[in-house]
Amino acid sequence: MKNIEELRYFLGIEVICISKGILINKRQYMMSILFKFAMTDCKSVSNPLDQNIKLHPDFGTACDPKRFLQIVGSLICLTIT
Repeated sequence: MKNIEELRYFLGIEVICISKGILINKRQYMMSILFKFAMTDCKSVSNPLDQNIKLHPDFGTACDPKRFLQIVGSLICLTIT
């Protein structure tokens, strides 16, 4: 194995060398998740649901379980690394 150039990305983690040390982040992976699930224009909220809402089986529309599991798996991967 040869060191060809300065490390910038490794296994989806961005590496930034600064004078005080090394910074790592997963911004690129997070952006790819947002693009993959068409959520680049979504707005962040502190609490996504009304706290006083009563849910019942006929409330809202059902989501695709496979897509839901993909989103949750991507977010788990993002948070544990």
